[in-house]
Amino acid sequence: MRHSRRRTRFALNITACALLPLGSAAQKFTAPDENAARYPVHGVVLDSLSHEPIPRVLVENNNAAALTDGEGRFELNLPEETLQISVRRPGYSARGQEQNHIVHAGPNTPDLTFFLTPEATITGHVTLSTGEPADGITFMAFRKTLIEGHERWGVGSSAATDSEGTFRMVNLATPGQWIVCSVPTQDRIGARLAGSAAPPATVGYPSTCYPGHIPSSGDVAPANALALAPGQQAEIEIGLTRQPFYRVAITIPNAAGAAGIGIEIHDPSGQTLEFSTEWNAKKGLAETYLPSGQYYATALAEGSGANYGRIDFRVGGAPLTGLNLMLIPLHPIPVEVHKEFSAASEPADRAVNGLGRGEDSAGVNITLIAADTVAGDMFGLGLGKAPGSSDRSLFQLENVVPGRYWVETYPYEGYVSSITSGASDLSRQPLIVGAGNSAMPIEVTLRNDAGQVRCAVTMGGAAAQADSDGELRYVFLYAIPTAHTSSQIPQATGQQAQPVTIPNLAPGTYRVVAYDQYQQIDLGNPQQLAEIAAKGQTVTVSAGATASVQLEVIHATGASPDDYENVD
Repeated sequence: MRHSRRRTRFALNITACALLPLGSAAQKFTAPDENAARYPVHGVVLDSLSHEPIPRVLVENNNAAALTDGEGRFELNLPEETLQISVRRPGYSARGQEQNHIVHAGPNTPDLTFFLTPEATITGHVTLSTGEPADGITFMAFRKTLIEGHERWGVGSSAATDSEGTFRMVNLATPGQWIVCSVPTQDRIGARLAGSAAPPATVGYPSTCYPGHIPSSGDVAPANALALAPGQQAEIEIGLTRQPFYRVAITIPNAAGAAGIGIEIHDPSGQTLEFSTEWNAKKGLAETYLPSGQYYATALAEGSGANYGRIDFRVGGAPLTGLNLMLIPLHPIPVEVHKEFSAASEPADRAVNGLGRGEDSAGVNITLIAADTVAGDMFGLGLGKAPGSSDRSLFQLENVVPGRYWVETYPYEGYVSSITSGASDLSRQPLIVGAGNSAMPIEVTLRNDAGQVRCAVTMGGAAAQADSDGELRYVFLYAIPTAHTSSQIPQATGQQAQPVTIPNLAPGTYRVVAYDQYQQIDLGNPQQLAEIAAKGQTVTVSAGATASVQLEVIHATGASPDDYENVD
C-alpha cells in the first residue's frame, strides 16, 4: 500500500460548470434581476489543511452562483437577508458545515472565508489468478464508526472495477479505519441449483478483504487497517484466486405453510453475503454454492406469525448436506413502562413527532441496534400495546430475532430515569435475546421532573480565530452525566451568538462542554468520556429548575452528523 498527500486527480463526475475557462476573475452565474436591492458578497474558499486558495469551487445560493477564480475568490450579488450559501468542488468533502453556511447578506457584509477539506480516496487494482480481465467486480469499503454511540463496522462506500481492473472510492468520511472487501462472484449455476442432478461444485472468486477480514464481535481490527486522514490517498493491490464453490443443502423441515421465507448466508462478522440461494418449497430445501470457510445461515418465515432459525456450519473442501435448520416462533418481548409523574410538574399536553400523550401512550419509543453484526441492523421502531391486556403500562416489541442489542430510548413524555431487563442495566449493557425471543421483560421508568441547562457561549482561543464575523456558525453542546441513566448523551445545537438550552435533563450533576464542530462520543469508551468531561463546566440540575453556565467554545477537529448516519 502506498500513501500520498494531495494528488491533483479527481473523479470523472466534474460538473460542466467546473470545466469552463478560468479567467482573472470569478465566472458568475446570476439569476435574472429582481426588484429587490442586491449587495455584493465577497469571499474566498481555502483548503482546510494547507490554507491555499481553491479555484473553480461552485459557490451558490438560490439567488445567484459563481465559480471561484485562480485565487479562490468569489462574488455574489444577494438580497439583504439571512440565507444559506453552499460550496462544492469535486475532490473535496461536501457535507455538513463545510458545504452549507448561514450568512447575513447586506450593505456591510464583511469578506467571507470558507474552507473545504480534501477528500480521502482508496484506489485499488485487481488481478485474477486466471489472468482474465478483472472488470465488473464490486468492492465494498467498511469503516469503523459509531452508531448511536456504539462502535461498529459498516459499509461506507462501494465501487466496481473497470476494464483495467481498477476501482476508485472517493469522498470517504474521515478520519477512520477502513477494510476493503470484494463481493463474491461465481460462475452461473442456472438450473443446476433446482435440478435433481446438481453438480458437486462450481467455481468462482470468494470474498477477499484487504488488509484483513472484518472483525467479528469482540475481535480487534487488523493492525494494518487502512487509517485515512483527510486528503490522504491509499493505493492497494488485491489478488483474487479462483476457487471451487461447493453445494450446500439446508433442510428446513417445519417451513411448510409459510407465506414467504427469506434465507441469508452470513460470514462470522455477521455480514450478509451475496450468494444466490434457491428455495424448494416442496422439498423444504435451501441450496447454495459456497467456497470453503465458516458461515451461518438464517431463515425468517412468515405465516400465522413470524418464525426464525439459524444454523452455523463450515464448508471444508467438499459438498455439505444433512444440515437441518429448525424455525422457532418469535414471541413478543414484554415492555413495562412505569410513569412516575408529578401532576404539579406535568407539562402541558403536546405531541412530539406526531406521537400523542396520555394514559394509553407508552411515552417512549425504543429502538434495538444489533451489537454483533456488521452495519448494526435496527429493530423495534416503536412499541405496540400488549393485546388482550387492560393494563395501560404493558407494551411489547415484536419480530426481534435472537442476538445482542443496544437499547436506544426516545422519550416523548418526560425522561428515562432507568431501563432494565432482569439484572441488566440496559443503559450500559446489551439486551440478550435468546431463541424465540426468550428475553427478560424490559422495564422502563419515566419521570417528568426534568430540569435544563441554559448555556451562554463565547468564542475563545482557536475557535475565535477560526470564526468569521460574516457567518452565523453553530455550536454543539454536550452534558456528560456523572451517573448514567440513559443510553444517550444529552446534547443540543444552537447558534454561537445566542444562549443554547439543553432540555429534558434528569436531576443530577453534569459536565457541560461546547464545541464548534459535531463530536461523536463512544459510550463504551470511558477514557474518551473522561477527556471530554474534563474540558467542561460542572453543573447541578435540580428537579424542574433551570441551571445556567458560561462556556467557552472549543475549536476541535470533528465531523458532520452526516458522516454518522445509519450505514447502508
